[in-house]
Amino acid sequence: MSPIKGVDPLSRPDAVYLDHAATAPTDTEALAQALPYLQQDWGNPSSLHGLGARAERALRSARGRIAASLGGQAADLILTGGGTEANNLALRGVVSARRRQGNHVVTTAVEHPSVLETCRDLEQSGAADVDYVPPEADGTLAPRAVADRVREDTVLVSVMHVQNETGAVFDVEAVARAVKRQQPKVVVHVDGVQAFGKLPLRLGEGAVDLYSISGHKLGAPKGVGALWCRSGLHLVPLITGGGQEGGRRSGTENVFGTVALGAVAALALGDLTEFEGRVRALGARLREGFQRLGAVINTPLPASSAPWLVNASFPGAAAEVLLHSLEEQAVYVSTVAACASRKGKRSHVLEAMGLADERVDSALRFSLGRTTSDADVDRALEVLEQVLPRVRRAAGRRGRRQGGKGRSLAARKGTDVRSG
Repeated sequence: MSPIKGVDPLSRPDAVYLDHAATAPTDTEALAQALPYLQQDWGNPSSLHGLGARAERALRSARGRIAASLGGQAADLILTGGGTEANNLALRGVVSARRRQGNHVVTTAVEHPSVLETCRDLEQSGAADVDYVPPEADGTLAPRAVADRVREDTVLVSVMHVQNETGAVFDVEAVARAVKRQQPKVVVHVDGVQAFGKLPLRLGEGAVDLYSISGHKLGAPKGVGALWCRSGLHLVPLITGGGQEGGRRSGTENVFGTVALGAVAALALGDLTEFEGRVRALGARLREGFQRLGAVINTPLPASSAPWLVNASFPGAAAEVLLHSLEEQAVYVSTVAACASRKGKRSHVLEAMGLADERVDSALRFSLGRTTSDADVDRALEVLEQVLPRVRRAAGRRGRRQGGKGRSLAARKGTDVRSG
């Protein structure tokens, strides 16, 4: 199957988009399949007339395609407004449903903010007692380290599948098995947003109980996602009302978005082997290029990481300055996760790995997708080679000016100026 073709939002012919972990270009085939449910068959799938019935059939078909890509049953899928809602439903839904059994939650220190902030909120409200497991120094996660935190009152373990900043792949099935050997009744949730459509999944055959996905990371529109929930597992809903999604998530379903999500899920499922081969070669090309430029790779070794994501530090160059220098040449990458970048936050992931400040502050994330080509990677490396010395020189001049100001101040005051 040929690679999924996206709608190019970038005007320059030499533009390179390497920020697929933030969002993927909207897939043209998925858009074509979904548009009729905005333009003609726009009925409410709960309505009893023919227009509603057509929408309901489309929804049912899309649900089946999504479930097939996860290796699960359509009845176990809860449609949501995205990955963040799916993660919230998993965490809050389990903690609320199992409060008589305990309130202990285990997660990692490198989860997405939609998990970490939810856990902190549960702690602050007194609803949960949370343990945060740090990663290994290379960014990987030992399943035993998670299982060792499980207690008699543990009700939930939440671990992501692919780390969204470093690309580390956590062996979530091994985590789930280790946890359940310790405490069989513990619910295991996985944030699979960065893995969905890129790694083979057989959720129905494994030990994971809940799995969150998001559409826009794969080429569906923003605002649609799902939570796969093992049959028989009770969740307290976040949203009540009309009783849609088996009473687990009320609200009229997003038919357009769900049809598009079903389309990209089916396309990705048919393209898994080819995609993996292409991005593995492209990722290796990126790593080699970064090392030639004196970068330090923060992503674990290829055997323990997703080939489509490479995080690298460029000592002597502030990440945000380098990002905008690349953007001036129409090369688009990111620093920390997109949801944190506008808040000016440092990477909690790289800090949790124990990296030095200079590595944290000079780190960029390059993420590949189905539309990425060899020429894209070569162009990105070429531009990076051009702008990196300039950014480093400018940083050096700023450092010397600041140092000079400090010495001048010391001379005027007749004292020694030291950093605090």
